[in-house]
Amino acid sequence: MAGTPIRFLTAFVLRVIRAASTRARRQAVPRPGPAGQFAVGPVSIATFVVPILVDVRSGLLGGTFDPPHIAHLLAGEVAYRQLGLDRVIYLPAGSPWQKADRKVSSAEHRWRMTEIATAGISYFVPDDREVHRDGWTYTVDTLGTFERSEEIVLILGADAARGLPTWERAGEVLERVRVAVLPRPGTERMEVESAIGAATWLDMPALPVSGTMIRERFMAGTGVRFLVPDDVYEYMVANRLYEAGAEG
Repeated sequence: MAGTPIRFLTAFVLRVIRAASTRARRQAVPRPGPAGQFAVGPVSIATFVVPILVDVRSGLLGGTFDPPHIAHLLAGEVAYRQLGLDRVIYLPAGSPWQKADRKVSSAEHRWRMTEIATAGISYFVPDDREVHRDGWTYTVDTLGTFERSEEIVLILGADAARGLPTWERAGEVLERVRVAVLPRPGTERMEVESAIGAATWLDMPALPVSGTMIRERFMAGTGVRFLVPDDVYEYMVANRLYEAGAEG
């Protein structure tokens, strides 16, 4: 069957990540698990702020997460292992200015799916601080909410890293963080480093998965089940997020 390799790859990625979680030697930051059952209709946001920690190395993995998928999870795992991080913080954007030209699912749904996707991985920490912010979401504002004593590694795809100079107050962002880059087809290392200077490059196998592709396949009914964690898939179905004409 044509979908079998993708299905096995997805199961393998999720199995490796969850198995690694049980062997993690660092103390995990406590956080709540998913609350309640999947329900059709509006989803409430349970306010959750990551505790301020001292002398901690945190990776920030932000995005629209519309929906969160297996490439997001593998990116966090790769960064955690290769950079020696204490935790990887998943930050769904409230109102992403880069996506101003297209419809994005509600912050409530994207936050809930991020919680669900990262559940059970002790060093994956969902964070809703951007979800509750009014106006456009800018990374420089988010960075200002962390203690200066906390070392921040900003995890970006090569295409996003190349465009970082166009961000709001990009100079302040680069002064505050260390940048770790995930390779992306079509974006050369020289392009990225000419834009932001030296960066740490992560070793991650290419997974040709994107939120756009998942939404389009879901709407067309061509199959996405093993491109997202099972519980995220069930949430998408229960809340009819990407059906034609749905109001996300």
